[in-house]
Amino acid sequence: MFKEATDQNKKVIVIVGSSPISEDDFTDYVKASRAYYGDEYVFYYKGHPGYPYLQYPDQAKTRASIGLYDMEASIPAELIFFFNPEVMAIGYGSSTFSSLEDSQAEGIWNCELSSVNSEYNTKIDYAIRKLDAADETYGTLVKNPNTYLFEMNQDKDYNFDFAIFDAKSNTIKYYTNDNGTFTETQKTVTE
Repeated sequence: MFKEATDQNKKVIVIVGSSPISEDDFTDYVKASRAYYGDEYVFYYKGHPGYPYLQYPDQAKTRASIGLYDMEASIPAELIFFFNPEVMAIGYGSSTFSSLEDSQAEGIWNCELSSVNSEYNTKIDYAIRKLDAADETYGTLVKNPNTYLFEMNQDKDYNFDFAIFDAKSNTIKYYTNDNGTFTETQKTVTE
């Protein structure tokens, strides 16, 4: 199932998809995830069973063009993760996350951390969402319309409090937050 990762001797991340029409900013979320995780992972896409990828060839082409490998949508995601406990999950909010082990549930796309479903909000490491300049807390960090905020789960142990991904420059910056004073701790520019 994960031949490409095995061949490259890399770890696996499965992107849990939704319906093709509700996957807002998909390409930017993939870019942000790659910036965050680095190149030691191979990314796979597991779509919702109700939306087989062969019925949506344009989306399949987009995924292939950004280096994702499609998985068979009809296979229940819970089975994939059960039989492959080393595999991690990111993507759009789904009941799949509630069945995962803590070590598998990584990040939820397109939502605020405070709105993550209570069934799995203690499992995930972060939530990522598009950010705009009007945001009361983080708006001053927005440099262009394609800016994304990684809100880190404070129950987990990190050396930063949040990260900002700029999809235009393909840059992720990590920050600490000391009572509203943001200090950049690390910056990564990806290709």
